[in-house]
Amino acid sequence: MNQPSVQPARTKTSTPVTGDYVLYRDIDRYLKGESDHTLICRVLGDWGLYAPGKVKLLVLASGAVIEKAPVLYTRPFDPAEFMHDIDTAPLTALDDGRIMTAAGAWIAAQRTTTVTGTDTPALPGGEQD
Repeated sequence: MNQPSVQPARTKTSTPVTGDYVLYRDIDRYLKGESDHTLICRVLGDWGLYAPGKVKLLVLASGAVIEKAPVLYTRPFDPAEFMHDIDTAPLTALDDGRIMTAAGAWIAAQRTTTVTGTDTPALPGGEQD
């Protein structure tokens, strides 16, 4: 009998470094059942020997700074997670038979469905240059 494939949860392998993007879970909010307990952050620095196991984080959504976030409750993002939509965009053929690049396919997929009379996407506000 074949068992279904199971992907193990990623665990922390090292302390995130300045500039890394991480998910941070505010464990107090999480345990109390409050909303907004998991945040996407950028690491601003490590407290080093002053506060081992703590990092300074910038919350991307609000711009707030978390001074001493426990590293135990952070998980690094894999760059492939950020690029997944581009990497998996359909590489459809262009009108002249060439295959579109992955980035080009992603841009094509983001185009508006509004008919603008040209082959360019509509600009914000509906204006065309």
